[in-house]
Amino acid sequence: MLHFGGSKKTTYEGLVQHLCSIAMFKGTNHVEGFMLRAERIVFTNGEELTECDIILTEEGVGIVKDDHFTLIYHHSIQSLQFADKVAINFMRARALSHYLADVNEVQDTLEDFDYAVKELQEHLNLQIQQVEAESQEEAPEDNGKNPYA
Repeated sequence: MLHFGGSKKTTYEGLVQHLCSIAMFKGTNHVEGFMLRAERIVFTNGEELTECDIILTEEGVGIVKDDHFTLIYHHSIQSLQFADKVAINFMRARALSHYLADVNEVQDTLEDFDYAVKELQEHLNLQIQQVEAESQEEAPEDNGKNPYA
């Protein structure tokens, strides 16, 4: 029997339906209400916030205070700094998951064009060799003589 968020899900379909209903925040693996402790947030206008709870959203960063929620859009944030070990590990895993998704998309694109990574590398090596050969052919021979002497 599967357990998630205090509710029991007995089937895979039930779990998927439950996960889809709480998928409020992109990039947080669909964990409802997942907050990180940011040590410092620096905004593009120079203002700073320290020691605040945040939620990563598709639009930006949600700042959670006692009785209110403020959404700050991505373009307004200069930097986020974390000191909490859980937040650091989460952000590291999130960055790696985005990287792996990019790698998979590139691999899919290469496969769509019938290129394997090895074939692409061989093609690039051949191009480099051709450019080097052309540059050697075009190099003037100086026979060791100084043209300014």
